[in-house]
Amino acid sequence: MKVTLKWLDAHYTKTEVMIPMRDGVRLYTAIYASVDRPVAPLLLMRTPFQLKPYGPGRMDRKLRTSLAEFVKAGYIIALQNVRGTYMSEGDFVNIRPDGKEQEDCHDTVEWLLEHSGCDGNVGVKGMSYPGFYALEAAICNHPAIKAVSPQAPVTDWFLGDDLHHNGALMLNDCYGFGRFFFRDRKKPGPKALPTRHEECDDIYSFFLKKGALGDILSPYSKKKGFWRDLCRHPHMDEFWKDRNAARRLSEAESLPPMLIVGGTFDAEDCHGPLACADALAGNPHADNVYMVLGPWAHGSWLHSDYDHLAGVALGDGLSEWFLKNIEFPFFSHFLEGKGPAPAAKVQVFPSRASAYAPDDVMSDNMVICSDEWPLEFTRKVRLVPCEGRRLECTDGLPGIGSSDCQIFRECSFSYVSDPWNPVPATEAAAWISRDHMAADQSFLKGRKDVLTFTGKKLRQAVCALGKLRVRLKLKCSSTDADMVVKLIDCREDGYRMQVRSDIFPLRYRNSFSKPEALNAGEVTVVEFEMPDIAHIFEAGHRIIVQVQSSCYPLYAMSPQTYLENPMNATVQDYCKASIEIICGGEDGSYVEMNVL
Repeated sequence: MKVTLKWLDAHYTKTEVMIPMRDGVRLYTAIYASVDRPVAPLLLMRTPFQLKPYGPGRMDRKLRTSLAEFVKAGYIIALQNVRGTYMSEGDFVNIRPDGKEQEDCHDTVEWLLEHSGCDGNVGVKGMSYPGFYALEAAICNHPAIKAVSPQAPVTDWFLGDDLHHNGALMLNDCYGFGRFFFRDRKKPGPKALPTRHEECDDIYSFFLKKGALGDILSPYSKKKGFWRDLCRHPHMDEFWKDRNAARRLSEAESLPPMLIVGGTFDAEDCHGPLACADALAGNPHADNVYMVLGPWAHGSWLHSDYDHLAGVALGDGLSEWFLKNIEFPFFSHFLEGKGPAPAAKVQVFPSRASAYAPDDVMSDNMVICSDEWPLEFTRKVRLVPCEGRRLECTDGLPGIGSSDCQIFRECSFSYVSDPWNPVPATEAAAWISRDHMAADQSFLKGRKDVLTFTGKKLRQAVCALGKLRVRLKLKCSSTDADMVVKLIDCREDGYRMQVRSDIFPLRYRNSFSKPEALNAGEVTVVEFEMPDIAHIFEAGHRIIVQVQSSCYPLYAMSPQTYLENPMNATVQDYCKASIEIICGGEDGSYVEMNVL
């Protein structure tokens, strides 16, 4: 059965209410109830975003799309604006650290139990920023909350997610998103704040013309609110630690069953679900925790038509299969006792760089099931840059070598990083889209500030699962710089699919809380982890590791001069940096990954 507007009008009613919180603030909530099932489980979603259309009888589109399975089963759906957003009263605080969201969720559920027809069983879910509110629901300790699904949850805006990566500012995302979202509204209302989106044909030149980071941010950093907070807290201090939702999960003494969902090609919140899974793995009170990872972009598992990124076919049919066969059965099991629990604690759908999508996702896309993540039955291999810009392997991948890294002769490769000619993040000139996560990296061929190390053709497929661990042994002529590392799958037709990329500022090599300047010209070793991957490098493909010092304007350009607060960088602070990557020998540079 397909859920249509006509069907909804016949089978569901909409009621808009202002639910009072314990401090008197009232929160706008739209309640959708089935006329065929007056007493039913309730699914709550709390969001800082617009819940259009507002007004009696006007149905939210999600009821026909991502919530269709719940609607078919007659669930009560409650959609709420969190305090300080749209129709709700109160003041909004980004990633609120004071426990108020837990209180608001608790009070909301208490009211709904009495007034909505709920049968006493409540589920909560949310994707992206609403995923943060789902995390807060999981630790609010209301006994009626029987199942929670945080999906791509905003979890840590300093180490990951869409404001920073490892402390490096996500310039494109922060600037585009923050200019409308980091603003205070004057009074409750249904209208969205203007986006203030700046149209331009060339985003790369657009930011370069704005100059230094301090010049880019100065119109916003002087204002009250989150922009000012962002610029005043350039390092991981208590401000950011208090906003780490994963930390609260690790300390929780009671948790409901949870279904964590993440996309390995999520350009915004790839970090969140993995950080939550890590936190829950260390919590002895965390029973019935499940995780699903798939080859999705941000929230693409909620869209049945999602099937590709850039020039790569991904997940054809998988999103719809997830909604019908994983998400809804999870809630049905824990809210109603219907059907079995999820088939495994962890379900992972690896990506491929294949040019064409399979006709049937479940027969042609392998699903890996396990009771743990990372998987214990994988083995570690090291991808080692070598002479001739080859990529060798320490533990034998089919086709790219089998050696002990100690026998690889020590060598080095150098490039000059110019802050006024940074490496572009994408080939396209427009605002950076989600497609960059799997985009062809061939456009960077010939750039002298990009080091590319290429392996031999694989004789058989290699399945890589889990974190990527990077070790870089280097010399830098300046007192600071960023390092960007990419893992690439090169197809036989020459398409260089980006599997994973991440950045690491050298000032944080010893501590994110206490940055340190480099000693220019001295050998430095930096080690860091990149977000987990689940990818199959197919036979005939080549594995590539790429090293550079900028990816602009996805990330803000480092001044390459150590500053106590890079957010205030002026034009005079920027300098060229000569970077030498040292490879081979007993302790050279490498990328470590886990393979089946």
